Amino acid sequence: MKTETGVRDAVRSFVCAQILAADSGAGEITDDTELVQRGIVDSINVLRIVDFVEENWEILLEPEDIYQFTTIERIAAIVQSKRSA
Repeated sequence: MKTETGVRDAVRSFVCAQILAADSGAGEITDDTELVQRGIVDSINVLRIVDFVEENWEILLEPEDIYQFTTIERIAAIVQSKRSA
């Protein structure tokens, strides 16, 4: 998963399989859906996403990175920037 598209697809797959599957009322999401603001992802699930990202791409996220985990697109962009650094 070297491209941003690959990162985005992996994050979307994780969110759909691990978070949305547990909450059938969450409905469909897009890459630009506000995850926390719409109540799709809570603080526990943000930590699950952080763990997934750090383990899969072997990066260390800072608190300011995590604060920006608002959409799948934004998460993918942060991962890409950390991998490029």
